Amino acid sequence: FARTVLAAVAMLARRQNDAVGLALLGDTEPADAGLLDFVRPGSSVGHHHTVFSRLDTPPAARTASIPEALRRLASVPPRRGAAILASDFYTDLAEFGRVLALLRSQRLEFVALQVLDPMEIALGGTVAGRFVDLEDGSRLSLNAPAVRAGYLQRFTAWRRQLLECCREH
Repeated sequence: FARTVLAAVAMLARRQNDAVGLALLGDTEPADAGLLDFVRPGSSVGHHHTVFSRLDTPPAARTASIPEALRRLASVPPRRGAAILASDFYTDLAEFGRVLALLRSQRLEFVALQVLDPMEIALGGTVAGRFVDLEDGSRLSLNAPAVRAGYLQRFTAWRRQLLECCREH
């Protein structure tokens, strides 16, 4: 879903003759610091086809640190424009805020699109079940009704902190 939204934003930018680039985050060699794929901004039709093709490629493992990958992205010119990140943002928010401040200092506008599964938002269901992390494959057996209230309280507080972090930077 996140890649579809990003493709739609790229299409809008194309219609305005704006340059579009792409940075995909994922597991990489340490030197790449989580920057799995990078396409410099461009505005030709062929360039846009490259961006759309890369967005259409199935995602690889996604356990890379968001702040680490964004810090790597900040080291790659150009240092002006807009960056749109679609993620669940399950990351250290203090470190994420510091990286957002770095991006802002480089005149890079940042837009955050949080993508969540409805189950993450409401922890629905009326029975116990097994939850599988799609990023690292870990499994957790859980009685959803027994933990729902505490989960929703912590989840709501965390989302409020994320919103404040993004607003602040």
